[in-house]
Amino acid sequence: MPELVLTGLSHQMTVMAIPTAAQDTARWRALNEQGLEVARALADGAGEARVSWNCMLLEMYSGHRAPGIPHGEPCAQLCRQLGLSEQLAYAVQDLALAYMGVWRLADAAQALADAQTLWRDAGNQAMLVENLANSAYHRVLVGAL
Repeated sequence: MPELVLTGLSHQMTVMAIPTAAQDTARWRALNEQGLEVARALADGAGEARVSWNCMLLEMYSGHRAPGIPHGEPCAQLCRQLGLSEQLAYAVQDLALAYMGVWRLADAAQALADAQTLWRDAGNQAMLVENLANSAYHRVLVGAL
C-alpha cells in the first residue's frame, strides 16, 4: 500500500510543480517531504528519483534554474544506476533546460544528446519532438543557427 501512496504523491507533485492552474508550491512542499519519507522508508530508489525530478521541476518552473540542478543531477545518476531509462530521459531532458538557463551549454548539449537517444530507443515521438525543439534552441544559444 505505501507504494501506491508514493506513486500518487509523485503524480500530484508533478502536476503541482509545472506551470498549470493546479500549480501550488506550498502544497507541493508538504507533499515533497511526505514523498521523500515514504521513498526512503521503502528503500524505493525509483520513487526517490521521481521525487528528486519533481524538485527540479518545481525550481525550474518557479524561475530558478540553478537550484534545480542539484536535484536533477542525483536523479539522473540514480536512474542510471537503477536502469530507469524512461525516468532518466525525463531527467536529462529537463536538466538540459536548467543547464541552458545557467549557460552550462556543454552540459546541456550532452544532456540533450543523451535524452534524444533514450527517446528514440523508447519510440516516444512526442518527447523526441520536444527534445529536437530544445536542441534547436540550444543551437541558437551556441551560435550554431
